[in-house]
Amino acid sequence: MRFEQPLWLWLLALVAALVAAYLIAQRRRSKYAVRFATLPLLEKVAPKRPGWRRHLAFAALLLALASLTTAMAKPTKDTRVPRDRATVMMAIDVSLSMRAEDVSPNRLEAAQAAAKEFVGLLPPRINLGLVTFSGTATVAVSPTTDRASVLRAIDNVELAERTAIGEAVFSCLDAIKTFQAQLQGSDPSEGTAPARIVLLSDGSNTWGRSPEQAVGAAKQASVPVSTIAFGDSTGFLSHGGDRGLQEEAVATIPWQVGQIVSGDPYPRELRFGAWEIADPQADSVATLLRWLTLAALAAAAAWWGLRARAIRAGSEHLADAAVSRDFVFAVVLLVVVTSPVLSTQYMVWLLGLAAVVLSAGSARLQRPAWIVVAATTLSTATFKSPELTLLRDLALLCATVDASAAMVQLLRLHSSHSSPTGGAETAPAP
Repeated sequence: MRFEQPLWLWLLALVAALVAAYLIAQRRRSKYAVRFATLPLLEKVAPKRPGWRRHLAFAALLLALASLTTAMAKPTKDTRVPRDRATVMMAIDVSLSMRAEDVSPNRLEAAQAAAKEFVGLLPPRINLGLVTFSGTATVAVSPTTDRASVLRAIDNVELAERTAIGEAVFSCLDAIKTFQAQLQGSDPSEGTAPARIVLLSDGSNTWGRSPEQAVGAAKQASVPVSTIAFGDSTGFLSHGGDRGLQEEAVATIPWQVGQIVSGDPYPRELRFGAWEIADPQADSVATLLRWLTLAALAAAAAWWGLRARAIRAGSEHLADAAVSRDFVFAVVLLVVVTSPVLSTQYMVWLLGLAAVVLSAGSARLQRPAWIVVAATTLSTATFKSPELTLLRDLALLCATVDASAAMVQLLRLHSSHSSPTGGAETAPAP
């Protein structure tokens, strides 16, 4: 160890002087106590001394001053680091979702272009390997300085089902371990070379060991993992017209019933990162659902207009904030049920709105709110099965019908309490 600015170490003499001054002060304090009192009287009058604990504050001060002085001297240590023996493993996702076109021209070609650019920027003497992964992970190129072989492997990737991110990291770690063992065998004195994993993917893990397990193994091997994501997070909106009927949607109830009764799975394909039903009838249903969503929004707008007119006519109870809250909950339910897409985010929104309705204590939509809570429980991956998915969708459908009927009944009560000549009305009981 050496110090870049050793002159600061002279301040340690000040620390030593403080220690000497403190010891002298403690010695004089003891003499004064004995000089002005007899020993028997001193034991009765003087309080009990705290012993060694009274020195802790001064010791902490000395430690802080010594540490600060040492830090100001900038201690450094020279360490030999292996150079030009570093290993980089690049893992590319080749799952079917990589053919999505929310990134021009598509996710796979964008990933290939980025990978080739990375190969060109990497120093020539650094070893580079390639792993491709979908449902399984394959070492396409072992670590090498031959960039041409890596570029050829990038151009020749083929898409397949599923995404095994965890398996890709484990395959990279195995390739790094094998390569470093070869390096150490050629020159054991040079030690272990640094390594890193660069992972290019567009989605989450759907197969194999979890990314958490892979990250734990990478930490244990001291191999950092860098990730690069491909895809537009709003691609499902910008390409909504191209989407079919997602298998998680409520409108897939007929296909779910058919699968449970017959035991034969319905045809499906992966599009835009999600599984959709591959059936011409499903495409027709998806188109119909878009029109139903527009109709539901139009009905909601009409309800809001009728409510405003009723408030102007004297139905002040309809102006209550609770009515607006229940209206939002019912509209969101309608949109979710008529949507060809049902994501986890939708269920989170519904659960939050249901919690607001239940916490407000309103009895009007309490039943559909509890149904939504139960449906959200059935959506968890822990309990997921075709039967429970069907129950969830049926529950959401029932909750939507119940909530819509309650909101329609609210306006009907206004009409029934209004006078035929348009006079004053009587507010219904809550």
